[in-house]
Amino acid sequence: MIAGHLTIIKYLAIWTINDGACIISGLGFYKCEGKVAWDAVRNANLLKFAKITRFQHLIVSYNINTNAWLLKYVHKRLKFLNVRILSHFCSMMFLAIWHGFHTGYFTAFGFQLVVMNAEKEFVMAASKSPFIKDLVGKFPRLPDLVGFVYLHLLLGYCVIDFSLLHWNIYRHVYNSVYWYGHIFFVSMFLLSKAYCFFTVPVPCRVEKRYGQEDAKIK
Repeated sequence: MIAGHLTIIKYLAIWTINDGACIISGLGFYKCEGKVAWDAVRNANLLKFAKITRFQHLIVSYNINTNAWLLKYVHKRLKFLNVRILSHFCSMMFLAIWHGFHTGYFTAFGFQLVVMNAEKEFVMAASKSPFIKDLVGKFPRLPDLVGFVYLHLLLGYCVIDFSLLHWNIYRHVYNSVYWYGHIFFVSMFLLSKAYCFFTVPVPCRVEKRYGQEDAKIK
């Protein structure tokens, strides 16, 4: 997993050097609402990256320009599908093809889809838990601490296939660690979904269902 972290650090270093070159050459200059800035082509925000506690936070701190471009020109144009997860899946497969046709690109971006959705479901489930609410009330910095540890234990794992590219190579790495990251995020997704479902009172679900039926009748 250390190798995965080193891969991420490598990209951060390259983008930071590139950002410096763009600032020196003037390509990083832009003016917005009377304020001058030099990060027009910044692709990594080291300060934000150092503080992230979720994989979702990578969007605004790591490979920033690609993420912004993908959101604007690919993901938002797939709204006609009317299924958010399908739009997300198509966006991830677009990124995989953009990088190349090695197996590792498709498994890496496919796994990213699983990670993002599992994390979203967990955050939603945690927001409904009275126990977690009380715990956070007593220890406000606890989510940041747990999130930081969680992220850095799994971040390197998530880029192993992206780094090694070939199934016959990276499957041995995953086998050696018993695919713990995949098991963790799939379990997180299923358990969070189950918790959200069973914690919603049955009368509320029935009332919501009949409310929708009444609206259709009207």
